[in-house]
Amino acid sequence: MKLTALLLASGITCSPLVHGALVSFAQAEYIVPVGQTLSLDVLIAFEQGDSATNLFSFGVRVIPAGGTPFALEGIDVDPDLNFFGSGGAAAFVDPVPGVLGAKGNVTNFQAPHTGSVLATYKMRFTAVGSYTADLDFFNTLGPTEQIFVGGNGSVLDPEVRFSGTTINVIPEPHTVSLLALMALGTTIRRTRRLGQSS
Repeated sequence: MKLTALLLASGITCSPLVHGALVSFAQAEYIVPVGQTLSLDVLIAFEQGDSATNLFSFGVRVIPAGGTPFALEGIDVDPDLNFFGSGGAAAFVDPVPGVLGAKGNVTNFQAPHTGSVLATYKMRFTAVGSYTADLDFFNTLGPTEQIFVGGNGSVLDPEVRFSGTTINVIPEPHTVSLLALMALGTTIRRTRRLGQSS
């Protein structure tokens, strides 16, 4: 109490430490031609002051906005987290539309995961437009399940935040070129007609 009063009286302020982790896509915005596969990396970033800077386990879902026209081509979990349970051969992945979940952990014989990539979602968008996708917990064991657990055993779930992305699906390059040529042709014909009528 005396230290706080002394700091305030001297004009020194202490900003509180930020705790937790941010789970997000690698980019806040993507641009991809229609029909081409887009790889969406899902990352975790530990924030300043957090005692956990690595992971034992994770579980995440990708939630595209309603009506997003896409085909899922695969979900690849980072090799360090590509286990399920005490030594299962592969992470648990649910590719069903409306779920799009991946969860995994390190094995008992492996150091905690220190990288930032959790999983990569490979998606192909089938119509031009701007779409959004959000992230959330992938919970499969009920409301008391501990999903994001640090390598030191701390449960991060209460402090995990999620950040979404925008995906801009554009026409294929040859389609754009064709449309530009058609527009140029129309302009030339119009200019010639105007020149002949003068």
